[in-house]
Amino acid sequence: MQESHLRSKIQQYRRHALMLGLCLCLLWSFSIYRFENAAFEKRAATVIELEQKRANALAQSVVADLQRSLRNMQGIPYVLANQALVLEGVRSAVQVSIDQEPPEKRKLRIRQQNAKDPWRQINQALYNARNHLSFDFAYVLDRNGDCLAASDFQSAESLIGNNYSERHYFKAALNGESGYQFALGKTSRTPGLYFSAPVFDGERIVAVMVAKIDIARLAQHIDLSGIFLIDENGVVILAQDGQQVMKANQASRVFDLPPEKRKSLYGRDEFSLLDVKAWHDPRFPSLKQIGNQQTPSVLGRFQLSEKPLEVMSALSLSEIDVLESEKDRTLMISTVAGCCVIIIVAFILLYFLESNVTKQVLQTQRRKLSEAQNLASMGSWSLDPERGLFSFSDAARRLLSIHCVDGDLTTSNFLERVHSLDRESVEQALRRAIEQQHDLHIGFRLVEPLGDVRFFVADARNSIEPATGEHSLEGTVRDVTEYQTLLNALESSEAHLRKVINACLIGIVQGRQDGRLYGANEAFLKLSGFSAELVEQQLLSWADLTPEIYRERDQEALASLQLDHVASSYEKELICADGRVIPVLVGIAMVDVQERDWVAFVLDLSERNRVQRLQSEFIAIVSHELRTPLTSIRGSLSLLENGVMGALPEKALQMISVAHRNSKRLSNLVNDILDMEKLSTGKMKLSMRVLDLVNLLPQVLEANAAYAQSCYISFELELEKDGAFIWGDEERLHQVLGNLLSNAVKFSEPHQKVVLRLMGDEAHWHIHVIDHGPGIPSDFQAVMFDSFAQADNSDTRQKQGSGLGLKITKSMVELMEGKIGFTSSVQAGTDFWISFERIDPSAQFENLSAEAESIS
Repeated sequence: MQESHLRSKIQQYRRHALMLGLCLCLLWSFSIYRFENAAFEKRAATVIELEQKRANALAQSVVADLQRSLRNMQGIPYVLANQALVLEGVRSAVQVSIDQEPPEKRKLRIRQQNAKDPWRQINQALYNARNHLSFDFAYVLDRNGDCLAASDFQSAESLIGNNYSERHYFKAALNGESGYQFALGKTSRTPGLYFSAPVFDGERIVAVMVAKIDIARLAQHIDLSGIFLIDENGVVILAQDGQQVMKANQASRVFDLPPEKRKSLYGRDEFSLLDVKAWHDPRFPSLKQIGNQQTPSVLGRFQLSEKPLEVMSALSLSEIDVLESEKDRTLMISTVAGCCVIIIVAFILLYFLESNVTKQVLQTQRRKLSEAQNLASMGSWSLDPERGLFSFSDAARRLLSIHCVDGDLTTSNFLERVHSLDRESVEQALRRAIEQQHDLHIGFRLVEPLGDVRFFVADARNSIEPATGEHSLEGTVRDVTEYQTLLNALESSEAHLRKVINACLIGIVQGRQDGRLYGANEAFLKLSGFSAELVEQQLLSWADLTPEIYRERDQEALASLQLDHVASSYEKELICADGRVIPVLVGIAMVDVQERDWVAFVLDLSERNRVQRLQSEFIAIVSHELRTPLTSIRGSLSLLENGVMGALPEKALQMISVAHRNSKRLSNLVNDILDMEKLSTGKMKLSMRVLDLVNLLPQVLEANAAYAQSCYISFELELEKDGAFIWGDEERLHQVLGNLLSNAVKFSEPHQKVVLRLMGDEAHWHIHVIDHGPGIPSDFQAVMFDSFAQADNSDTRQKQGSGLGLKITKSMVELMEGKIGFTSSVQAGTDFWISFERIDPSAQFENLSAEAESIS
């Protein structure tokens, strides 16, 4: 109990150390996780703040550059609008209302006019201004929006003659304001920024001067790294990534414009969305993800003060990923290092605790080992070959009753204590173990001082001391007196059991899984004639004693042992040593499941078979001798009953009728006994052929109709279809159905019906004989088909019969390879049925013969 308590304490220390270490590791991991996350968030927030400032500064710088460029562009149309040459040309232009002239005619007229002075000079002036002021187009529109002059007058696709009345910058200039708009060139289809100024003739606006700068040219003067230029409708008109151009935010005004307007301004009426969404880390709400970029970005957004343009700068923050990787690496290293320190400290603490407990456990084990040796009756000893001295432990001295002070004995003194019958063998075993350096294992008897004899077993092994090279024999000695006493009793019991087995009159033989025999009692040896030495040397097998015809049955019996450990008894023949073959009854059972050994009980059936043969011969002779006089008696009584010999008195006629009926019963009984004898001896002959039940069943009813009428019973035949073919013996089938019908009539009340029904399924034909009598008692149903079985077995039973009919019926049905059975309930009647396999009458059957053949 103390040792168990100490071990339990060690286990408790280990569990506590494990739980403490685990808790400290979890606490450390949680703390370092919180610390590293807080540090990461702080460092990331600093980086984000700096990048946000840089993004804002970049956006402001771009806005300043754009404002300077656009301010310069805004002044260009004003400068050109104040040219006297432009005003002179406008005054000389023919003004025709738009609705009074077709567009093509109008364009042709304007181009013809443009080829004359002063328009050629105006075109040249606009061309020169384009080259010196770095814009892309400049042109003059009249109040109808028609282009009267343009800097690209030399191009085949010149703007001259085009109409721009729908443009916002034209309408703004007609209202006296400076016009501005982003749009696609109507002819060039290039995106650009348009600036307009009114041309005054006095206080009246007579024309509009327009200057355009392409977005591509504007991009040459701006660093577009991470820059998005967004127009007043929320459409990206300039970006470093060309795939982002012409994208719009979800709430952009461009989606509110009519499709025609979007088509005119941007050359398209559908816009994909600018994919800017919040970064997946909710700790940093200011971070954004642009498109499918794997790194977050910060956005800076500023509006131009003079124009409805917005500049958005996006700076990628790859430093966040770097910081997070550093955080994860630091977290892992710190966690592992801290947990290792905790585990080491826990193990050191546990080591000191367990060391203290282990010392107590070892002390307890030593004490218990000494107690166990005493309880096991074992001790240790050693022998010094050179000096011839034995040394014994305290436990060995107590076992061997050695009382000398030093505990040592000489070899001769020890051998004097050994029993005289064992002394020489012990001395030889010791000498052989020393000289040949073999291990020692020997049993011997020791005579104690008071004369008692005890049994011991000694084991030893040679040992050589490495340091000195001294040789000794080290061993143990055990007291096996109780074991030897039990062994002697077991041998005595086994000898007694063998005497009982040999006294048994039934032969008993033992065998192994492979059929080899290794033991037999005297009854089997006497029966078979084999010697005990032949069996004990395993020179015989079960197959050697079995004729070829029975070997398969033997194999089945041995195989069934593997499942049930007992095989059903069966009859076979046994080959004796002198060659005789005798009939025997065999029962086999498993003896040792592990070794697969079995035992067979063999009973000689020679005498039983001889008695059965004499009985059968006697029955056959008696029955044969009875049939001849019975036939004569039945014939004479029949003649008397029918009045052939003349009229008889009424009382004499009644006596003749009773005698005639009893002679019939006696004749039927003799026939039943003969049939049973043939069936039991296998002499029943059947003439098998194809039978049509549809034709046969009416014949059966007709043959039994007279008996039914005498009992006031009627027959009813139920047939399913024409042609129900089976394989059977017609005469025996008549007999089987006659027995079933007579039983049904016998147990039916007068004026009831007995039904003969034919039914079929896919494989069989079923014949049912159904009555409505009292039914079969439940306690009698199990023995219905036994010989001489009758429900009413009293001497005064109402229904007469031999009790052999159903037994004969069942045997004949089975001989014809059919099945028979019944269902019955008390007061509801009985349904006897027989079934046969259905056959095809057109099929060819081999070895058919009209002659009777034996299938028993």
